[in-house]
Amino acid sequence: MANVHTLRDISSNKGYRLGSMREQELEETLHRSLKSISELNDCNEALQSKYLKRMKAFNREKKRWNQDSLRNNTEIQKLRTHALQVINEHKQLQNENTNLISHNAQKDIFIAESKAEMLQNPRKSNYSSL
Repeated sequence: MANVHTLRDISSNKGYRLGSMREQELEETLHRSLKSISELNDCNEALQSKYLKRMKAFNREKKRWNQDSLRNNTEIQKLRTHALQVINEHKQLQNENTNLISHNAQKDIFIAESKAEMLQNPRKSNYSSL
């Protein structure tokens, strides 16, 4: 409790009196502290303002990215759908081509068998010139 002073201490010249050098030092220190706090508050406001501007700009940019991403995803989906359609069409054409090749092969076999039969039995056939 040595730091606690009473009126008795002041009257006995042990304490600091109003207007003393110590009081002036404390007032100057307090003034400097208040000035520093004010400067810090000004800096804080400036930083907050910059932060808010940057956040708004970032949010606008993020919104644009999201729109671009959505547009790109839509385009990708369209391309995937088209690719699947092309693949299905390719498979259908392959099947049709295979069927046509098979059909042509059957016709070729039939023609070859008919020619062979006509050559073996020219009398039964009306088409002896084939």
